[in-house]
Amino acid sequence: MRKHWPIVLAFALPLLLILVVLFSVYIPSLFISTEYDFIYATCEDNHYYYDCGAYLNKRYTVKDGKLFENTVTADEVNARVPIPENAKTATPVEYKTRIFLHDTAENQSREITLEEARGLNLSPLKTSPDGVTVTSSWDYNNDFLFPFSGRSEYYYSLSKGRSKSRLNIIMDEASRYSQNLQFIGWVL
Repeated sequence: MRKHWPIVLAFALPLLLILVVLFSVYIPSLFISTEYDFIYATCEDNHYYYDCGAYLNKRYTVKDGKLFENTVTADEVNARVPIPENAKTATPVEYKTRIFLHDTAENQSREITLEEARGLNLSPLKTSPDGVTVTSSWDYNNDFLFPFSGRSEYYYSLSKGRSKSRLNIIMDEASRYSQNLQFIGWVL
């Protein structure tokens, strides 16, 4: 071994470099946390209409630390939804929304009522007071044996700097393929 140390070093250095890169990418994500919970809204049964995010953005706002539910007219809802020529007489799109409280310590969400959400003291800022943000990302998971048979989905994570920690968010299966979740605010 002592006689062939340059060869051993030539193989060990690239492996050591790979390990350093892996640790620098994955280890910081294990330590992202915030002491603040947050609330968010999703659309229920949104299989055909892909503009729920814009609707939710108009529907819920935070002013002076409290949640307000705004009236969104059918024309506003349907303005950006393409209607096929053969369906011009179709009924307007109506979204059913759900509100959730996400416990960041447990990484679990639970549905809450609008009245419960109104009782919370909220910050409308995208970044929590301790510098953490809820972000969305697109992920394509492929199988090692069948690399072209993967599936893709949006996922949400807590982010701070370049580090991310994936969140367990509740939403229906159709929403996993589009951005139909609206961050409302951090609970103060």
